[in-house]
Amino acid sequence: MRTINTPTNAFHFGEIDPLASDRTDTEYLAMSASRLMNMRQLPQGGVSRRPGLKHKNELGISKEWFYPFIFDSEQQYVVGLKDGFATIRSANFSTLHAQVAAPWDADMIDALRVTQYADTMLIFHKLMPTQILKRTGATSFTLEAMEFESTPDLHELHQPYLQFDQGISLTVSGTVGTVTLTTNTAFWNNDYVGLRVRVRVGTADYRQIEITAVTSGTVATGLVKSSKGAWNIWEKNKEYVSGEEIVNFSKLYRCIESGASSNDGTGPGHASGQLSEGDGATPKWLYLNSGPTFDFWEEPVFSAVRGHPRAGKFIANRLWLGGSDFKPSGVWASQAGAFFNHDLGRGFDADAIAYGVTGDAVSHVKYIIGSQHIQIFTDRSEFFVPQEVGKPVTPESFDPRYQSGYGCSDVEPVQFDGGTLFIDTSGKAVREFLFEDKSVSYQSNDTAILSSHLIKDPVDMAAISGRQDLPAPMAFVINSDGTMAVYTSNKGQNTFGWVEWSTDGKFLQVLRVDKEIYVMVERIIEGQARYFLEALEPEFHMDAALMLTNGTETTTWAGLSHLEGKTVHATSTSPDGIVYLGSTVVAGGSATFSYARDNVQIGLDYTPILTLHKPDFAVSEGSIRGKKRRVAKVAVNVKDSGEFLVDGKEVIVRKASNPTLDPPLLNGLKKFRGLGWSDDGYTTITQSKPLPLTIVSITQEVVF
Repeated sequence: MRTINTPTNAFHFGEIDPLASDRTDTEYLAMSASRLMNMRQLPQGGVSRRPGLKHKNELGISKEWFYPFIFDSEQQYVVGLKDGFATIRSANFSTLHAQVAAPWDADMIDALRVTQYADTMLIFHKLMPTQILKRTGATSFTLEAMEFESTPDLHELHQPYLQFDQGISLTVSGTVGTVTLTTNTAFWNNDYVGLRVRVRVGTADYRQIEITAVTSGTVATGLVKSSKGAWNIWEKNKEYVSGEEIVNFSKLYRCIESGASSNDGTGPGHASGQLSEGDGATPKWLYLNSGPTFDFWEEPVFSAVRGHPRAGKFIANRLWLGGSDFKPSGVWASQAGAFFNHDLGRGFDADAIAYGVTGDAVSHVKYIIGSQHIQIFTDRSEFFVPQEVGKPVTPESFDPRYQSGYGCSDVEPVQFDGGTLFIDTSGKAVREFLFEDKSVSYQSNDTAILSSHLIKDPVDMAAISGRQDLPAPMAFVINSDGTMAVYTSNKGQNTFGWVEWSTDGKFLQVLRVDKEIYVMVERIIEGQARYFLEALEPEFHMDAALMLTNGTETTTWAGLSHLEGKTVHATSTSPDGIVYLGSTVVAGGSATFSYARDNVQIGLDYTPILTLHKPDFAVSEGSIRGKKRRVAKVAVNVKDSGEFLVDGKEVIVRKASNPTLDPPLLNGLKKFRGLGWSDDGYTTITQSKPLPLTIVSITQEVVF
């Protein structure tokens, strides 16, 4: 028999997919584990018990999706979207400032998208006019449908327009006032009432007509809104081309032979028939008994007829919109500095932008993200918009470039550690959209390639860049099964890894507000599903937990109605250490424990699990894979830790002679003896009590 010590000094690569567990030829196996449940990776290499969750708010029996609303560093809010309402709370969820009626229902909530800048939040859904949630005071808000800017006389509405049906022509009965609009095939329905169509007269001049009534599928009534008068007015000494239409003496004419108008004439004026502006001269005109007919005419991009934007974003002093049903690949940006003005103008630098991303098939724009570049994520592909350093994107420079073809899921991408994380359409990969200077392009590498078993059709994601008590960048991915996959990145050491977190219930949403992380959790309380908001808190070692104090020592603690009927655990701290007070069932909103204390932390326990890889290492004559082996000893180096178990054996901290003393936290090497021979030699570390646990390293003494 031979004996070898195998140390594991770091867990940077997290929990490894079982499909990769035999890759002893790679470096990542030496810095990872077979199982890391409810553990957190540390930048130095070790792991600790994951942060607990502090109870913040009970939401009742209906879900509510939350989004941050950051006005400035002092005034921050959380907006909740639920069936028929928007709620506005303080950033720490302690105060409900306002609740306003909203046009969405419970079936729409999952697909709502938001963007926010200064005192304005926009809320998007493809079936609903975009809504503006406006902060009107420190604690007052209004909600109303978004309206595009118009000229002061209301004659021109600066919304995006598009010709959807190129084969349909439009005849307008007149040039001013109330007119009849007739199409050559069925087109109109009552949803067009109140909308505007736009016709082009000349090369770059437009007139808007507001639809006031619909008579049939081919006939509608409208009001000419333009303040520029009728269409094109006849002018002296001007070159006209065949097909161009003009108005002269309130009558409409069409050019049938190109030429230049005279310098001293009055233009066409006959009541009917063919007319030249002089014997044998050109241009020649044809009087039209009916109004002008347009083959090119447009309607609003966004409407009840054509759908509304699925997504939008305030980026680089513009409002970007995308992804309507009838133009799913379209991207529209407002004029610079005028978020609700989408007039394309003459294509000057500050004018609006309209574009359609291209590919081998129609793509649906899911998200537009502002990062190092403007990034566009569709259901099929990923794009970015190149731009010169220090120069803004303009109508001329806007040129989205295809980068990869994975497609983005319905989960919003998040900026993370220099890149952008997105869930691809497989539901099994979390990819990092990261710019490479050398190739001047983006790569979309799978961050979870070594831990794909932890990514299970995600439904939400958030990330933080680090804070004092959570120094490493972390991304939190909510899976459809209610677990959470947590990603820690350390680009300085070229290491990254995933672990899994679970709770008594299901994680449903994760939310970042400034540097705080909140989760919405579903828990079964007295047989009924109820929803709660809880905050990630490193000082807590339980979920749905509260830190309670009392002026004198007591055994009974109230204020626990959110955990009615649940088995809860309690700990208490003092300058000397931390003590576990036991468990009990909450009744009448209170819990009673055996020991009296003046402070407690009470909540739901969760079990951290660390299982090392089986020790399949190489020796001079080959590998020990397939051979019987025995883990004779396990030495665990811990820091400031409570009691824990190694393969079911618990290290005892409290001395039996004085069980009421607060036990000291453990530090240094703690050694355990192993039992028996096996084919694998797995070592598992867990806890049976909600106490702190930090593992610096683990060394196995393996006999084979």
